[in-house]
Amino acid sequence: MKPLGRKVAIQPIKDEEQKSAGGIIIPISAESELHRGVVRFLGTQDIGLKVGDEVLYPSDAGVEVEYDNVKLLILAEGEMTAKQHKKPL
Repeated sequence: MKPLGRKVAIQPIKDEEQKSAGGIIIPISAESELHRGVVRFLGTQDIGLKVGDEVLYPSDAGVEVEYDNVKLLILAEGEMTAKQHKKPL
C-alpha cells in the first residue's frame, strides 16, 4: 500500500480497558479525545515520519481501510497531532 501525497497509513493501538468501582468497563479511549497509532505505510511525499513511529490523532480523523485483513487509518499530515517519542530506559 502506498498512500498518496502527504498521507500515512497507521494501525490504531488499542488501549487497555479499565473498570470503574462499580465494575463498568471504561475504555481508555473514551477518557481521551486523542488516540495512538503506529505508522505502517508512508505516502509519496516526506513528512518527517518513518514506518514504526507512533503518532497521536483525534478520534474523528482519517479514513478507515482494510489491508491484508488489518484495519488501518489513512491520515493526512494535518490530521496528526504529534509524534510520540518513546521514553528512555
